[in-house]
Amino acid sequence: MLESTDNVILEKTFSSIIRKSLGEKPLQVIKKRLAEKYGISLYQAVNQHYEKLSDILKENFAEGGAANIEKQFLAAIISSQKQTTSESKEKVIVDHDLVKQIMEDLGDADMMSIINSVMKKPKLVLEILKSCKLPQTSGYRKINKLADDGLLVVSGYDTGSDGRKIFKYTTSFDSIAVFMENGKAKINIKPKKLGKNQYVSIPFLKK
Repeated sequence: MLESTDNVILEKTFSSIIRKSLGEKPLQVIKKRLAEKYGISLYQAVNQHYEKLSDILKENFAEGGAANIEKQFLAAIISSQKQTTSESKEKVIVDHDLVKQIMEDLGDADMMSIINSVMKKPKLVLEILKSCKLPQTSGYRKINKLADDGLLVVSGYDTGSDGRKIFKYTTSFDSIAVFMENGKAKINIKPKKLGKNQYVSIPFLKK
């Protein structure tokens, strides 16, 4: 998976929280332990293997300290991925590359199944995989791609029996449709309504 701007920002956000709370040395300890124990980088842990990052935090810091770090980081993730706007109007996407990317996502049967699964209610990844009857490896990959492409956003989290925080996902939109105009494919998309005069600020519409 390519390092998207948003994913790199998440890594920098986590690093900033650790530096501010504990200093540079603990951050290097976390990176070292992730590599030693799981063979992954901090970037991979933050974006694809959060449960492993959570494990390393609990291994190296007091329970209260680890929980506080996770709380700060999860709040930052939800804030960055679920920004709101008062703009409720449908948008028309005309950029060729963006239209192609979204059409490829919508044209994938598994990805459409994932989208339909979380349209009305946010779900945990395992709930999505179960309802869509997808294997873990390809299912995780496709959920991550939809999130990277801006069609899914984080919408809260649950706490597991072991204290780990597990993200929930929903769509960034309430409706989406492909149409042709003057021989070119375009996309109509309406941001998801969150509350009175509050709508998801769809990531790719800000570019």
